[in-house]
Parts: sequence; C-alpha cells; structure tokens
Amino acid sequence: MIAVTEGWLNERAENRNRGRIMSIYMITTYACAGSAQLIMMLGSPDGFRLFVIVSILYSFALIPILMTQSKTPMLPKPHRPNIRRLYKLSPVSMAGSFVVGYVNSVFYALTPVYAYNLRLTTEQTAIFIAVSITSGMLLQLPLGRLSDRIDRRWVIILSCLLTSPACYFLFISDGKNISSLYFVGIFYGSIAFSIHPVCMAHINDLTPENERTQTAGGLLMSYGIGAILGPVIAGFVISFGANYIYMMSGISTFIFTLHALTRLKIKIRRTQEKHEFKAFSVQNPARKLIFSNKASSKKTINNN
Repeated sequence: MIAVTEGWLNERAENRNRGRIMSIYMITTYACAGSAQLIMMLGSPDGFRLFVIVSILYSFALIPILMTQSKTPMLPKPHRPNIRRLYKLSPVSMAGSFVVGYVNSVFYALTPVYAYNLRLTTEQTAIFIAVSITSGMLLQLPLGRLSDRIDRRWVIILSCLLTSPACYFLFISDGKNISSLYFVGIFYGSIAFSIHPVCMAHINDLTPENERTQTAGGLLMSYGIGAILGPVIAGFVISFGANYIYMMSGISTFIFTLHALTRLKIKIRRTQEKHEFKAFSVQNPARKLIFSNKASSKKTINNN
C-alpha cells in the first residue's frame, strides 16, 4: 500500500513542488508511525479492541481513495537486480543495507518484549516506541547534507559508531528511570534510522542512470533479507534475556563499521560525482525503487 501511495503521489507531483510534497509526506509518515504506538493506551494488548480500532482506521482510509478521480501511475517494466554485481559496485552500501534491515526489524518486532521485561506499563511502552520511531526524522537531513560534502562512507561509519553505544545503553537499562530510557530511545532512533538513506545515496552515486531501478531493487532485497533474519536470530538470543537483542544489534553495527573502515582504506574515492541527498523514511526502503522507476521512465521519454 505504501509503494502504491508513493507512486501515486510522485505521479501527480510536479518538479516545482515535488520536494515539498514528499517532505510533507515523509514527516506525516514518521508522525503517524510514532503516534500510532499511543493507541495501545486505549485498550489491553491481549484483547481485541486495538485490532478493532486499526480496522476502523483502515476503513476511514478508503474514503479519500474512493472519492478521488486521479488516475493510477503507469510503472515501467521491472528489471532483475544482480546482487553480486551490486556488492562489487558498493560493498559498504549492500552490507550496510543488510545490517540496517536486521537492526530495524529487531527493534520493530521485539521492542515490546524488551519493554515488557523491563516491567514498563502499556502507556510507558507506547511512549518509548513512539519517541524512538518519531526521532528517526531528526538527523536524516543533517547527516545527509554532511554526506554531500564528504565521502558518504564516513557518515555511514559515524552513524554506526553511534548506534553501537545506543544499543549498549538499551542493553544495560533497567527501566527504573523512565525519562532516561526515553532519552536513549530518541538517541537510538535518530541515529539507527538514518543509516539506510545514506547507504542508498552512496550506491546511487556509483550507479549509471539506466541501472537505477535494478540498483534500488537489489538494495531492497539486501534490506529485506536482513529484516527476515533479524527476528529469527533475535528469537534465539532473547532466551538469555530480552536486553540481549540490543547487544546483538550493537555487535552487528560494530562489525559492519570495521568492514566499512576496511573498504575505506582499500578504495579511497577522492573525486566522485554525487547526487543531492534525499531523505527517506526507514519504514519503507521501497520508496527509492518507486522514485528510481519514475526517474528512469522520464529520462526514457525525454531521450525519445
């Protein structure tokens, strides 16, 4: 649904207002994803009321869709991505996308279990997850702009280095000081949710214009594989304690940092043509695929 929605918005937007429209859409996405956690305050998680509320919200979402007269966008023919070739093109971006998929999926899937083991109330759990997700918008643009000025891999390394201690603070937290836990959640969300957009920007800098769609698809596959494996691996780790899921996330980001530093030493890019950084919501890396499809189709029309 998100992919269709974004393709629809991108189809109707014009170049003069596309950035503003998509920025408003991204802010709306983060605000809703974060505030939606507060719905847990309206009922018990082990009852059916919360599911009924979500069902009602989906029903309300049908109203603007049924009333609109806009035509659906036409998508270009998809191409199969070459994962091996993409990894050779940018080992940092592909490995980073995998690690981010792992870390983010663990957060979304098992943070409620983590909060339960800290004996947080339903309200405290909702607020903790809400502030963590909403904070994902805080550093995207600052880090993105920084990556426009220096080698993007340094920004990726910096973000991962900061994510590791954030995971450690979540690991050692006992939940007694709820304000400190909220602060750590903001710290974690603002850093961990900013890594993937820079990875996308880095690999797109190295990708020819006519291969953007395949690149976006390959990056999405790498992210998806990590997102699948994350909860599975964490399911075994959680037997030692719910806080150990963040220990594994911290170790994963630290190992990736070493990998990125190694690649930085092996292949130094002193001069590299860069495309302007664009922020994307971490909840849907598929949006880059939609944008790439749109750009490729426009370029084809212009060339013809």
